[in-house]
Amino acid sequence: MIFLLRKLGKLLRGNATPFQIIAGCMLGAMLGFMPGFIQAPGLIIVLTFALILINANLLLAGFVGIAAKLLSLLILPISFYAGRALLDGPTESLFTSLINAPVFALFGFENYVTTGGLLIGGLFGLVIGILLARGITTFRTKMADLNDCLLYTSDAADEE
Repeated sequence: MIFLLRKLGKLLRGNATPFQIIAGCMLGAMLGFMPGFIQAPGLIIVLTFALILINANLLLAGFVGIAAKLLSLLILPISFYAGRALLDGPTESLFTSLINAPVFALFGFENYVTTGGLLIGGLFGLVIGILLARGITTFRTKMADLNDCLLYTSDAADEE
């Protein structure tokens, strides 16, 4: 428990950029919305590799991924219909070529839930990431202003 509190404190006062926060939330949510490793092994491996390569915030990715997994179980029919709209709708030719491509065949794009989950997870992660990045930036700004205010009053008291 103390480990998590330290990590959250480090996130609030640390050097994580808004890009790292948003990327962590998006990739964590996309991973959370994946139906399972058997349906999309290549996609899960690539998303995990991107999470590490981009240097996204892993703590937020984990928290958002868990929340996204729980949400994905609740809205599974919506993910299915979103994937069906993508695979059978106007983007059908794109996904047909991706499904038949040698490397992308392991990504599970032929599964409606995988494709819909990727879209909904990306949108969910983007919204959560923007909200968290804005909140953390506001918190950091207020703490910096408070620190400047305290330093200014301390300097004024020293001069008297």
